[in-house]
Amino acid sequence: MSPKGKYSEMKSRAVAVGIAAGLVSAMAILTLSHTPAEARRMVLERPAEPSPVVARIAESASVDPVKARSEMLGVYHRDALQTAADYRTAAKLFEKSDDQSDILLAHDFALASLALGDGESKPIIARTEDRLFEAAGLGERYGTLGGKALPLTENHRQLFKENPLLMSVSVRPNSKPAG
Repeated sequence: MSPKGKYSEMKSRAVAVGIAAGLVSAMAILTLSHTPAEARRMVLERPAEPSPVVARIAESASVDPVKARSEMLGVYHRDALQTAADYRTAAKLFEKSDDQSDILLAHDFALASLALGDGESKPIIARTEDRLFEAAGLGERYGTLGGKALPLTENHRQLFKENPLLMSVSVRPNSKPAG
């Protein structure tokens, strides 16, 4: 396997593990709390700012974005992305890439951030999903790239069947069938 293929495979595995860990963390907070109000407060009390390491990497992206993405991936592999703000910051960093696997990683980081209670991740989810759909020739779902938001087609539904993570969060319902 080529180095690029190994890198993509490594990122795919890392995303799957990270998303699962984020969802388990959010579910644990909801399960261990005594009341729904307590669960909401625990999620909302998470730091709104990213950790110092994540913030430093994000700031360095203006100088060398490729190096910054590589460093952020290393932080992720060390399980050092801990908060919703960390995942949102990582999502913003990877979202700027032209590489489709980086955009998918950004999408998954944003989903993890949202699962941890960060509503600020919704626009990132919509933009990255539109970019992925556009790259697949399906057009935009949410119209975030300056095009027109399209109703879901059978091709979109097939992608959802193949990637249940896309179906796990609804940014804006758009379930009208095309045609």
